[in-house]
Amino acid sequence: MDSKNKGNKVIFAVLLIEFVFLLGWCYIKSEHKSYAAAQASAETASIDVSSSPSAVGTVQQGDQLLIPNSSQIKAPDFELPNVSTGQNIRLSTELKSHPVVFTFWATWCPPCQAELPVLEEISHKYQGRVAFYGINFSDDAPTIRSFLNTHNYTMPMLSDSSSEAGNAYSVSTIPRLFIVGTDGKIKCDIDGYSDEEGPDLERVIDDVLRQQG
Repeated sequence: MDSKNKGNKVIFAVLLIEFVFLLGWCYIKSEHKSYAAAQASAETASIDVSSSPSAVGTVQQGDQLLIPNSSQIKAPDFELPNVSTGQNIRLSTELKSHPVVFTFWATWCPPCQAELPVLEEISHKYQGRVAFYGINFSDDAPTIRSFLNTHNYTMPMLSDSSSEAGNAYSVSTIPRLFIVGTDGKIKCDIDGYSDEEGPDLERVIDDVLRQQG
């Protein structure tokens, strides 16, 4: 009888070990799938801020960031205040001397927070040849200034509190970045942010500068 009980205990222990192993295997598989999904979604991240579809230019992603000449359209003009100086910045005036890069963003947007330091660094590289602006249409001026001071950003930030520019460019997700050439046409329209944006953006800017002499 004791031998039989011992045998049952051994069988039960083996089954318990197999059960625990199976649970562990399922957990690992589940975690792997979750990590893979997170990595995939992080490749190009953006935040939806409107139900309206994109209607300006051709949204580009991946290697083909420079919009073909035949598909380039005139960029809507705008005039917005610089949140740090109060000076109004008009796009058409800036374009008389250099191309302009601007991104729509918000302080609470994680992909925007990832993009801004990249643009800050690139803006220093092209200083004097290309103008860079951030356009915030969500936060009030004190919130924006506090955010800029915390992160030591020097790139000029404009306030689009009435969504004038955002509506003109049909911005439905952020960040949303545009490059406009001195001819007033949209050269690049990037929806969202990915880790490859920095090098890709520099290549596009170099192409735009070459085309415009």
